[in-house]
Amino acid sequence: IMDMNMLVEDNLEKLKPLLDENNIKLDLNLIDDEIFINGDYNRLSQVMINIIKIFNTNYYKSSKK
Repeated sequence: IMDMNMLVEDNLEKLKPLLDENNIKLDLNLIDDEIFINGDYNRLSQVMINIIKIFNTNYYKSSKK
């Protein structure tokens, strides 16, 4: 069981250099309540990172056109 807010915060901190490098500003507004889910932290973390990297790649490609 893990806190989703912690998962999001941890992963965005890991991705901050990538976002900064591409001049992407991300505003994070998490709710104050804890949201607990039953899942594997490492796997969900990797899914989140992959989604953000795919978004970043597509965003970068579309902005070059």
